[in-house]
Amino acid sequence: MKRILIKRTLAKAVNRGVIACALGFAGAYSPTVLASAEMLTDDSYASSKAPTKVYGKGSDIFVTPFQTGYINFALNTPENYSGANVAKAIVRLFVGTMKAGGNIAISQVTGNWSEGSLSGANLPTVSTAVTNVPIGMDRKLRWIEIDVTELVQEWIDAHPDNRNFGLALKSDGGLNFRVNSKENGKNSHEPTLNIVWDNAGPAGLQGSQGAPGPTGASGPVGPTGNPGIRAIKATSDSKVTPVRPALKGLSGQWALPELKAIPVRQVLEAIADRRATSVLPVLPEPKALRAQAAWSPHPI
Repeated sequence: MKRILIKRTLAKAVNRGVIACALGFAGAYSPTVLASAEMLTDDSYASSKAPTKVYGKGSDIFVTPFQTGYINFALNTPENYSGANVAKAIVRLFVGTMKAGGNIAISQVTGNWSEGSLSGANLPTVSTAVTNVPIGMDRKLRWIEIDVTELVQEWIDAHPDNRNFGLALKSDGGLNFRVNSKENGKNSHEPTLNIVWDNAGPAGLQGSQGAPGPTGASGPVGPTGNPGIRAIKATSDSKVTPVRPALKGLSGQWALPELKAIPVRQVLEAIADRRATSVLPVLPEPKALRAQAAWSPHPI
């Protein structure tokens, strides 16, 4: 018994050291991250072939097509933390014996149980959410790690006041193997659950405005505009004469008004007063005729 206790104590000390190193490493880049090794309280298995037998004191947890393993941890959830604060949750199992590979199906245990009374006749209820992980024959005498982050998150959110987090280990696809229990005096590789907690903390104060960015590149050159009216050198007393418009399809029944010379000053004043049409000759209707007229001033 002393030998078992000494080995378990050493194993737990090693686990604490690993978690302490992880915590120190996490703290190096984020002061809001912490890690914890949850305490294993119960581990056992139940058999459908021997439904009344209790295996809570066994050194191994059997997971076979007719045997289901159970493990339970006491969560050390920080105050006011929720499932969103669980960054990662990993279950580690040490495979002692491997007879056939397959898949291990892991689900939450939602009913009450203890290793001292669990049997095939009083199995606890389990959740429908399942994590399936393939286990090959090469895993014998080696650790396997299973990501149960979502299962832990869901449990904490659904049961904030229940710190007992249990998992059922079922065989899928013919898996037949054994993992060490906490009572194993040979290897003392009991199941572990390590959780990395993340706390984003309250939002900080808004930072100061940054310096203006560099000027952006010039845009593309736009298309060339239409030619403007050619400037003419004239005094206010000069006169201009409208050019007779070129009318297409004009019949003989239409007559243009007489074109007379108009002082430049009068034209400019009319344009300024937006009364150009009262000074410049206006073609008669129809509109189509007026639209075809092209007027351009030129000096006399």
